[in-house]
Amino acid sequence: MKRARRSPARPGRTKVVGLLEAVSPLEQLHIWMVRRWLDDPESQQEVWNLLAGAYGGARAKTQLRTFETYLSEWELSAQRPLFHGQVGCPCLGRDEKRLADVMRYATVGDQASAANVARELVRPQAVSTIVRQAAEQGRSLSPEAHALLCRTRLIDHTQMVRKAIAEAPSRLH
Repeated sequence: MKRARRSPARPGRTKVVGLLEAVSPLEQLHIWMVRRWLDDPESQQEVWNLLAGAYGGARAKTQLRTFETYLSEWELSAQRPLFHGQVGCPCLGRDEKRLADVMRYATVGDQASAANVARELVRPQAVSTIVRQAAEQGRSLSPEAHALLCRTRLIDHTQMVRKAIAEAPSRLH
């Protein structure tokens, strides 16, 4: 696990609480973007390439600006450094799960639950801003989350189609 800011690690903060594949496509995409953005400038370029390929120039710039603002608010108002997994790690850490939960709750309009989770990570005065920004980010990415995940190669599209066909009930016409 990596930390967004440098300080001594404390037990429990890097605890693995699940796998990325167990959360929704929006949450997976969110964690993919966060990890890359906090990793290094080359990885940040991957985020831009993903957005530019999906949305084109102007809309991609708006998406990226929204994402940057959102992450900056997290980093500035965090009660402590936020821990995140390495770029290719399939595990989901405790802080990442909380980030994903805030995104999920805010996107579906459950501001109270999003705020409760956000309070665990950020100072109280920043909670409403974080929840608002998460909702904005989530609503803009949600419709294309699955397609964007396929572009990141986190999801193998062919494997997904085969699984859907195998799980679908047989029907005769």
